[in-house]
Amino acid sequence: MTTTLRPAAPLQREPDGTVRLRPYDICVNGRPVGSLSVGTAPGMGPTVGLLDGLTSRIIRAQ
Repeated sequence: MTTTLRPAAPLQREPDGTVRLRPYDICVNGRPVGSLSVGTAPGMGPTVGLLDGLTSRIIRAQ
């Protein structure tokens, strides 16, 4: 089983050019099973990270 993060959209930037968020699809064996946004924490500078909007989908064996 291989788990990967695939970019789901372009980087979202603040007006000053700093990176705010980037959404990712979480895939297992190439199939989407959830999503996550990774970015910087507002007001904390570019060295503080933020994980936001973690979702998952239920996978049923066939």
